[in-house]
Amino acid sequence: MPDTARPAPSRRILLLTKTDFRDPRDGGSLRVAALVHELTEAGFVVDAHAVRGGPRTPGRWSPGAVRSLLSVLVRFLRGRSVSALTWFSPRLVREVHRDLSEHRYDLTIVAFTQLLGYLAITPRPVLVDMHNVESELMANYAGSAASWPKRLAARYEASALRALERRLPRQVEAVATVSGRDADLLRDLAGSPRVTADLVVAPNGVGDAAFGTSGTRSRTVVFVAHLGWRPNVDAAEWLGRQVWPRVQALDPGLVLQLVGRSPAASVRALQGPTVEVHADVPSVLPYVTAARVATAPLLAAGGTRLKILEALACGTPVVATPLGALGLEALEGAHLRLAGSAEDFARAVVEVAREDPDRAAVRAVVEPYRWHNALAPLVDRATALGTRAGQ
Repeated sequence: MPDTARPAPSRRILLLTKTDFRDPRDGGSLRVAALVHELTEAGFVVDAHAVRGGPRTPGRWSPGAVRSLLSVLVRFLRGRSVSALTWFSPRLVREVHRDLSEHRYDLTIVAFTQLLGYLAITPRPVLVDMHNVESELMANYAGSAASWPKRLAARYEASALRALERRLPRQVEAVATVSGRDADLLRDLAGSPRVTADLVVAPNGVGDAAFGTSGTRSRTVVFVAHLGWRPNVDAAEWLGRQVWPRVQALDPGLVLQLVGRSPAASVRALQGPTVEVHADVPSVLPYVTAARVATAPLLAAGGTRLKILEALACGTPVVATPLGALGLEALEGAHLRLAGSAEDFARAVVEVAREDPDRAAVRAVVEPYRWHNALAPLVDRATALGTRAGQ
């Protein structure tokens, strides 16, 4: 009889994320899409579930699924985080419960701190991919919020998120952060002796498509972001109201383009003779490639900062605030300029716009940040955890 060896079983990962990543438009979904690709290339089968968007499968509520729903809800409520509770999804609980009844998983990956409530039903081992230190982002927003009710709410939310992050390294097997600075913040929150999870630094990266763009530069300055997300709205308003009049005084021939998903009404209101708002475009790459300057004018710490890497990969130099480039300080130089005040930011934009750097030279700065390189530490840790669990 012929030798019919039994095929090796597939290694399987359960992955939970916020939004559909099949057509990624923001930093978070870009990172998740790249991670799923790299895990698949490493030989894993990835069953991914998004709270919002993505395919939905009909199903019935079995008694076991109802118990899972209650367990997850209790965990979310105990976390006290309002922003986390907005990501509670009965539909996702039912779908995860169904998958757990059909498959054995070697690893669970949870993207984003706000989804930790789902740990009530996910199998171990668990790796959490922290896209941001969310408590720091919210604390910075509390300092810049326009009204005292918003500041008070943001301070409460920062406290709740801080508590979640403080407990996190004792609840899971591994945590990935996007920078060494974020890893140090997490250690400080948890207290070094109480950190039991492996901390892995896997920086953000950029896809190959950006490196392949070409075209002539126009007299435009671009800000690409999810323009409905509050920190980006604040950044766009600061850029449009505080910085841009100063830019126009120095170089009236420049045009500002605000490009991204779901612009808030206050962002749309910035539209004018030298300010364009481009909403929900099929691809931001043509706008970035054509610009003389890309900007990252964030006023609050946090955020994935993928757009800085993407702009540099397109061969477009960047002007950013120090908070906008947090974690990428090593790239500061001729092609990434940092400026904190509106006056300095405007001056830097105009100076960079007068230059015409070689695209290849700009791209060389971020060559090491291609997704395959950036995510390698995370994929290696996932492989080690998944292999250990399957033995």
